[in-house]
Amino acid sequence: SKILYGLPIALLIFPSYFILNVTIMADALFMFLIFMAFLSFINYIKNNRSKDLYFHGLWLALAVLCKPVLILIWIPELAFFIFLFFRKKIRPSHLIIPIFPLLSVLMLSYYNYTKTGYFHYSSLKETNLLAYNAKNTLLLKHSPEQTDAILENIFETSPDKENFKAYSSHLYGEGTKIILNNIPGYILLQTKGMINFFLDIGRYDIFSFLYPDFKGDDKGIKYHWNEGGMAAVWTYLNGFGLPYLLYSIVILIGNLTLLGLFISFMFDKKIPLEERLISLLLVGYICIFTGPIGSARFRVAIYPILLWTGLKSSDSILSKKTNHESVKASA
Repeated sequence: SKILYGLPIALLIFPSYFILNVTIMADALFMFLIFMAFLSFINYIKNNRSKDLYFHGLWLALAVLCKPVLILIWIPELAFFIFLFFRKKIRPSHLIIPIFPLLSVLMLSYYNYTKTGYFHYSSLKETNLLAYNAKNTLLLKHSPEQTDAILENIFETSPDKENFKAYSSHLYGEGTKIILNNIPGYILLQTKGMINFFLDIGRYDIFSFLYPDFKGDDKGIKYHWNEGGMAAVWTYLNGFGLPYLLYSIVILIGNLTLLGLFISFMFDKKIPLEERLISLLLVGYICIFTGPIGSARFRVAIYPILLWTGLKSSDSILSKKTNHESVKASA
């Protein structure tokens, strides 16, 4: 397809894809495993070979071991496979495949239990809950200084850190309590995070790559707008230089285009329903579970799938346009 010539451009407008894949091996491996799971399922749709479906489950099981974000992927996978079963697209024996990722979780959790006495998959759950989700929720009602003081108090009142189970349970419980006390605010943060997941240009990744000493900050456009309105925002943007600003605009346009093509793909009835649903399942899961901190770096994991859906949607749109022009010319 001629649309494949646009692939280099699609990669160029997502610098986080290159930066993270050449600097962090785990991100490259995670992306590879998810895309292989996706391709295996696509092959099953085309060829109806059971081995492709089993490979789909195997790739996901390996991906779970790479990044804890997939710890619950087996739940939507199981629901999806039950749906496929009732549509007579898979056999009863295939219903065991969604359990593959769960087996990875259970095996690693048991291994952690033998080392710590606490049956858990990853300690990142508590860390992310407090450092990102709970912290951002607190910032809705408190100043940064007050928020830091509240979080510091949670750590100071924690049980003996040598009792890992009690320590982790305390952190998780306190983080959950903060979120439950402001559910509307957290829903707003989650919604913003999901939108940002698709639109973020990857400023943090670009600056971290070009300037190794860059530590990042929370003083973005919103901060400067609150401080001094449009004049402050303009001064802030001018500090980046014209080349970066122009490149940022190109990236944003590319992100909006790719999101539009993904939505078009989901409603294109010429594309098999199963292919559209597995795309939605994997992209939607990663988008939802990155939470309020949704950013370009988390989109890396499913970017190949977005490119796949974008290219197929573009092909479909161009084909419709060509057919329409052919009919018009022959009329």
